[in-house]
Amino acid sequence: MSLPDSRIILGFIAGGVWSGLNLLLLKQLAALLSSPTPSRRRLVLLLIAKFGGLYPFGIWVLWSRVVSPWAFAAGFTVVLAGFAFRVAVPALSRSSSHV
Repeated sequence: MSLPDSRIILGFIAGGVWSGLNLLLLKQLAALLSSPTPSRRRLVLLLIAKFGGLYPFGIWVLWSRVVSPWAFAAGFTVVLAGFAFRVAVPALSRSSSHV
C-alpha cells in the first residue's frame, strides 16, 4: 500500500471514529441535561472532552494533512448517514402501521 492509499484509509477511519465519538458525547450531554438533577462535574468533564479534546484534535488532523480531508469527511458522513438511517427507519415503520 502506498502512502496516498494509507492517508485515504486512515482519513476515512479517523473521520468515522471522530463522528462516532462526537455523537456519543452529544448523547451523553443530552441525557445529562435532560435529567432532573444534572451533575455539574460530569457536565464540565463532557464539555472539556468535546470542545477541549475532540474538536482541537479534529482541527489538527485536518490542518496537518496527516490524513486526506476528503476521506475524513467521507468517514464522518457515513457515520452520520448510518445514525440518521437508524433513527428514521423505526420512525417510518411506526408511522406506516398507524395508517
